[in-house]
Amino acid sequence: MAEITAKQVAALRAETGAGLIDCKRALTDADGDFDIAIDGLRKKGVATAAKKADREASEGVIAQCVADDGRSGVLVEVNCETDFVAKNEGFQAFASEIASILLQDPKADLEEMRAAQVAKTGENIKIARSELLSVEDHGLVQSYVHTGAKVAVLLSMACDSEDQAAQDESKLLAKDLCMHVA
Repeated sequence: MAEITAKQVAALRAETGAGLIDCKRALTDADGDFDIAIDGLRKKGVATAAKKADREASEGVIAQCVADDGRSGVLVEVNCETDFVAKNEGFQAFASEIASILLQDPKADLEEMRAAQVAKTGENIKIARSELLSVEDHGLVQSYVHTGAKVAVLLSMACDSEDQAAQDESKLLAKDLCMHVA
């Protein structure tokens, strides 16, 4: 049996985000093999997610992502069980990453990422809904997420030309409209 060091446990935790005890158990079960331990934690995370799937997830955040060219954007609501997790930076980063992925591929399979996040937080997580907007001709997309990330607005605005859509005044108007709606 391999001797498991604190450094190995810390490295596995940094890689997976799992708890220290879970990481130590996974390394012990895998006889020190890092890859087998990661696979074991992943399988445990999927099993954990399945067990928690029927628990209520009524807290959460809304995350947004607007394309660099300003021609498309997405809002996504990601729910969890408690406001403690919803306010966690790691959970908010997860929601932002989901928004970024959905902007690139609205039909992306997010189940593996969701299950991994359930394993990290210990709470049921649901990707509740999302909305994608884009402009066809001349225009821009803007979004605003209000403080607390419970209210958000996604807006597409038509313009007379691409030059007008690229102007700072147009972007500011779109942002102000989003804030006003929120």
